[in-house]
Amino acid sequence: MRRREIDKIAGKLTDRSLTLVPLRVYMIKNKVKVELALAKGKARRDKRRDIQNREHEIEIKRALKKY
Repeated sequence: MRRREIDKIAGKLTDRSLTLVPLRVYMIKNKVKVELALAKGKARRDKRRDIQNREHEIEIKRALKKY
């Protein structure tokens, strides 16, 4: 990456509270390449909803396992 690209990404990370996420790591001609993405974190209410859904699915699996 060039310095300008790094500065641009660093600015987005601090200004918009984004997170840098590695998507893929691979090698080309003895060089390690990393594919990156900027992502926005989940809101707290979204996390709660996901936890509730996960617990509900676990309860359903337990109920089906008994039969």
